[in-house]
Amino acid sequence: MGKSFEKRTKSKWYWSLKIMADLVIVNFIFTIISILSLFVLFFPGIISLTTTVNKILNGEYYNPFTTFFEQIKEQWSFMWRLEVLGMSIILIFALVAYGYYAYIVNFGYDWIIWLAIIIVAVTALVFLVLFLHLVIFNEYFKNDTFFMMIRKAGVIARKKAWLSFLMILFLLAFAVVFFLLPFLIPFIPFSTLALINLSISKKTYTQLALEEQKREMLEGNLFMPVVYKDKSTKRKED
Repeated sequence: MGKSFEKRTKSKWYWSLKIMADLVIVNFIFTIISILSLFVLFFPGIISLTTTVNKILNGEYYNPFTTFFEQIKEQWSFMWRLEVLGMSIILIFALVAYGYYAYIVNFGYDWIIWLAIIIVAVTALVFLVLFLHLVIFNEYFKNDTFFMMIRKAGVIARKKAWLSFLMILFLLAFAVVFFLLPFLIPFIPFSTLALINLSISKKTYTQLALEEQKREMLEGNLFMPVVYKDKSTKRKED
């Protein structure tokens, strides 16, 4: 009996089911925490969820309950800044949307309002792409300042346009599916989307992290003597 159970725990089916169950648990914790905190912990929750899912993806030790709350404590310095910035941007967009609504009620639709809506939609899309990259960036680079992280995440989002496009594509697909099936929101979308984004961006960000490490090593060895080899000379054999 013991050997049979141990054999089952080592099977791929067991670990696949365990990962699926843990993703559901993490998603549920994030949803409850966001609602109970009146979304004060929405952005910190996303960061904590992403870090927990990243540990699941990399096969690191984790507990879906303790790891989630431990990350809030460990990364709070980054989280509260992101919460303030994120909620400020959402508030600005909400005020702009209300202004558009008031204009449409009083004056109706015209080409100016459509142009303004397009501009706001594109701006919102840019901020969304930046946020998706910033969440992933935080998993690989934790030593930069908050605004430097935003700048670097923006550069990556621009240079890796194909990755940004895939992230938005998956986000829109999830938005459509869970708009039609809203009862699944507490259990699936956030952790699953984080898993997908982490998976498709792992190779890119791992390479960038290695390049950053090499750059830091070179900068740390600036005062070491450099030996130049003259390629034009050949070793003479006796």
